[in-house]
Amino acid sequence: MNVAFLMGLLCLQSLLLSGCFSRPPAPPNSSLSTETSGLKPSEANISPNSLTPTNSSLDLFIASEARVEKTPEHVKRHRVVTINSRLLLDESGEPRPMPPNSEITLNLFPDTIYTGVIEKAEQDESGFTWLGHLKNVENSTLTMVFAGGLLIGNFGSPAGVYEVSNIGGELYQIIEVDQNSLPGTEG
Repeated sequence: MNVAFLMGLLCLQSLLLSGCFSRPPAPPNSSLSTETSGLKPSEANISPNSLTPTNSSLDLFIASEARVEKTPEHVKRHRVVTINSRLLLDESGEPRPMPPNSEITLNLFPDTIYTGVIEKAEQDESGFTWLGHLKNVENSTLTMVFAGGLLIGNFGSPAGVYEVSNIGGELYQIIEVDQNSLPGTEG
């Protein structure tokens, strides 16, 4: 499956929720800015000190003290994180081609932690894609795409749909979609 196609699907799905890869990645060692996140400075409280890891080195997401005050109405909850890139990228910054059945801890929220099982890893000229499911969760999906120096992720389970997207620099937002508030749903 083509990475660009998957990115398009993920972007289409999350367009109303949190944006996509329309912003270029911040250069390494640059100061964090709300300019690239699409947020006005009054809408975000981002501090360089918020990049301090506060969790296990095996978790994909590292908690951040940064805040995004405005969120779309169909976001049930959200949090700002950084990515534990050592789990996905090698020393040279290239995506790790995880073998089938590799596991990764998806600590989406303090009360929502899944083990992701990588079933397939694909690379093409656009980027890298990891596909799989959530361990011991029937009818679940895991999709992570790394392209242009950024990660976008979608994790689905019967309990909820979660999306990860870049909001500027090294900061990412994890959202839980309020499926009852989406058009065409009755809730």
